[in-house]
Amino acid sequence: MEELAQRIIYKWNAGGKKPMLVSTPGKGKTAFVNYLGEKLGVKVKAINTSTFEGVDANGMPYINPETKELTISKPFWLEDVKEGDILFLDEFSNAPSEVRNAFLQIILDQKLPSGVQMPQLTIIGAMNPAHDLEG
Repeated sequence: MEELAQRIIYKWNAGGKKPMLVSTPGKGKTAFVNYLGEKLGVKVKAINTSTFEGVDANGMPYINPETKELTISKPFWLEDVKEGDILFLDEFSNAPSEVRNAFLQIILDQKLPSGVQMPQLTIIGAMNPAHDLEG
């Protein structure tokens, strides 16, 4: 596990790669990400994307009472993360397509659709191989 952890850390440092861990269920993807967080001394914020809806990824729209304009709230999963933490997108292959697309856009832009800048996070995804997926 140590050698794999060193390789992934090297890839991050060498070009900001966003790793996607792929293996069958129960093979230790989550345990590995927790190991990385412990090794790096950072918090791992794990979210099960398969239970999300599009608004969960992007934030909930609401009418700002002061300006009367449509505003998008900060997503709940972003509330307790800080610079350097690991954002672990678990069950990515089982997430609804709008959730996958929303997170892919967030990763590309490094900001939320509302324009809110995200803290610099290490983002790791985990999914099952295509032959293990239902439907």
